[in-house]
Amino acid sequence: MQVSISSQTAFDQISQLTRLQDTYAQGRLIGGVSTYRGSETGESGSWGPRLSDLEYSTNSNIYDATNTAGNFGNAFDVDGNYKWDNNGFLVPRGQGNGTAANNYNRLNSEGFFRTGISLINNISISGSNEAMTYRFSVSDLNQGGVVPNENYKRKTFNLGATFKANDKLSFETAMNYTRSDNDRIQQGSNTSGLLLGLYRTPASFDNSNGLGTAARDNATAYEFADRSQRNYRGGGGYDNPYWTVNNAPGTEEVHRLFGNFKTNYTVNNWINFGLNVGVDVTTDKRKQVFEVGSRTNPTGRIILNQFLTRQSDINLFVTGDGDLTDDFSFNYLVGANYFNFVRDRQNTVGIGLL
Repeated sequence: MQVSISSQTAFDQISQLTRLQDTYAQGRLIGGVSTYRGSETGESGSWGPRLSDLEYSTNSNIYDATNTAGNFGNAFDVDGNYKWDNNGFLVPRGQGNGTAANNYNRLNSEGFFRTGISLINNISISGSNEAMTYRFSVSDLNQGGVVPNENYKRKTFNLGATFKANDKLSFETAMNYTRSDNDRIQQGSNTSGLLLGLYRTPASFDNSNGLGTAARDNATAYEFADRSQRNYRGGGGYDNPYWTVNNAPGTEEVHRLFGNFKTNYTVNNWINFGLNVGVDVTTDKRKQVFEVGSRTNPTGRIILNQFLTRQSDINLFVTGDGDLTDDFSFNYLVGANYFNFVRDRQNTVGIGLL
């Protein structure tokens, strides 16, 4: 008997990031003048004044009501603190507290991702003698992706064996079982897609709300006390990427069992019986959640999908060959096959969550 044990560790990092402009703040041209328009306005543009021409202010009395008309209530909390940035709102240089405007581009993109770690452990037991061979193995994979809260786990069991009962009868089997669990992150072209919110955020807005990498699991980065969303569009537009990884999770649990069994019985050269049986069964359970306040589904949504795939294949055959004369030989194959394939799907959607 032979026992083999191995372990592997791997690290993953983002190799390239999309370059974004970091010269201008959130805003647009108004009357030919580059005008800063903060998150409370719902502004989508990132072509306001130069960041180098702006500084912070925490004095609500000088809040620029002209450029953000009608948005005062959405800009400050009941205590008079600016809601969208802990440093305050931006004003032209020389009109604030002297603290220069921050450039959050690197924090919003590079600081969002993490180092992925993969751990793989394997063990196998194998052996043989004159009549049989066998091998049993177990593998465990635990992988954390470069995107926060994105994880993949897989356990695999394999068994293979052969047995020769005598010169006429033999058996062979191989069975495999795998369970995988996947924590997926919302992606694609929708307002809750991860990269849309991440790369459209202007350089003047901090998605982490001053928390940096701690924002990955701290709700104050992406939502207010009333559970409404905090993002660069004043709660509209695209989801804050930290909201996406925490409030729009997708999970998947997959079980798969597949394998085959073979046996052969040889009567003589003229008659050989064979039986091959193969099975493959997979269950797949998926759950996608959109928290109330998500931009794709503001009232909330839960989507449940369950898949069952079952396949079986049975082959029974008789073969033989031999020489009838010195000049004439004969061989044959007679067989029967049974094949069955079943696929079921159940879909459940819940909307209007509380």
